[in-house]
Amino acid sequence: MDKEYALIYLPAFSWILFALGGKKFKFFRRFLLPMCFLIFALLYEVSVLKALLITLWSCFIFHQGYGETKSYFYKFIIGCDYGLISYPIGLTFWNYFTPFLFTGLFWLSNHKPFSKVIVWKIVEGITGLIIGLSIGVRL
Repeated sequence: MDKEYALIYLPAFSWILFALGGKKFKFFRRFLLPMCFLIFALLYEVSVLKALLITLWSCFIFHQGYGETKSYFYKFIIGCDYGLISYPIGLTFWNYFTPFLFTGLFWLSNHKPFSKVIVWKIVEGITGLIIGLSIGVRL
């Protein structure tokens, strides 16, 4: 399968499902998105073991809470975990960038005047996008 499809569809699906799984539809982020990762990995002939590791790790990490009561250090750790989702197939620039982007956007979404521009769904979408990119680049 053409690698360009992985760089088009996977980040797009990841943006949509991660953002939809924010409040009401947790199932989309916690289970459906990891299943998309599994399907794409298998379509691109990643070994079953590596594909399952990506799926299980993302499912586990997407269950971790990072709400208002958590410290920014904790949120950074969650961002690091997001960056490690593609670890079984390799790391790229996107993986190292993920924790800083996630934590930085989270902070901006909670502080004026940025909070009017960086709304929470944008943070969720961009986080999903960068996770999808980190996997798609390595497929």
